[in-house]
Amino acid sequence: MTQAIKWRPKRDADGNIKPGCWETSAGYTVAEFRTPEVTYGITRPGGKAPSLYTPDRLQVAKLIDADERARA
Repeated sequence: MTQAIKWRPKRDADGNIKPGCWETSAGYTVAEFRTPEVTYGITRPGGKAPSLYTPDRLQVAKLIDADERARA
């Protein structure tokens, strides 16, 4: 059984919260894009750009979990 993902707001270099952006305790970043539909971009720990995308907010945690397992 997987552990629940712990989320926190993503902050910029000055410590300000970035709207529509979160990060996990494992280092994944999730950003909400509107292009014009909502899409969530998931960046792996240490990554510079999203590697995974989904239009379904409920799929974000599942994609992160699957990615963590694949990288283990």
